[in-house]
Amino acid sequence: MIYLMEIPENWDGTEALLTRLPAWKQEKLGKIRNERARNESLYAWALLFYGISREYGISKWPDVKFGVHGKPEFASAGGEWVPFFSLSHTQGAVLCAVSDQAAGADIQRIFPYKERAVRYYTSAQEWEILQGFERKEKPSAFLWSLKEAYLKCTGTGLSVEPQSLDFSGFFAGQETFYDKRFQTGEFGGCVYAACGQTWAEEPVAVSAEELLA
Repeated sequence: MIYLMEIPENWDGTEALLTRLPAWKQEKLGKIRNERARNESLYAWALLFYGISREYGISKWPDVKFGVHGKPEFASAGGEWVPFFSLSHTQGAVLCAVSDQAAGADIQRIFPYKERAVRYYTSAQEWEILQGFERKEKPSAFLWSLKEAYLKCTGTGLSVEPQSLDFSGFFAGQETFYDKRFQTGEFGGCVYAACGQTWAEEPVAVSAEELLA
């Protein structure tokens, strides 16, 4: 399941959410001086707890470990099953994907188009298709989100060159790439992509108040 949320401004429940996060995460957030960056991470993790509670009835934070490339994942205690997840945040919005299988997800605010940056991560075929768009901001953002989601799902991070991945079929309605299923969409001025084996349900938009319910 994919969960989406717009980060509220000046909401008085933010500090209450902080107390619901694991101690190690609270400590880490306390070291972030940039308020926007701090809140993006805080709300992403709070959304994760909402998701695992809603879907799996989990009422206590599982232990968290980090992969070789820094991807966080739940650590199984004594062989106990734990769900997979992927978090992402961008200016003003967060996303959490929770699944029974490996997952990767990304959300991107649609910013002004920067040709040099886009040329860096697009394949030759993707670049050619982009030239047919009068407005390239949204399609280029989708391409980046698709690649980020895939790299998070596989756990390889940017050890794989983004331009070596080709998602040009996305513009023809293709939803399966590299033997994985993708779900994409738009939310609050952003685009998002989730990568996994299957996404059977529509994404859920969550309010800040629901996180404290």
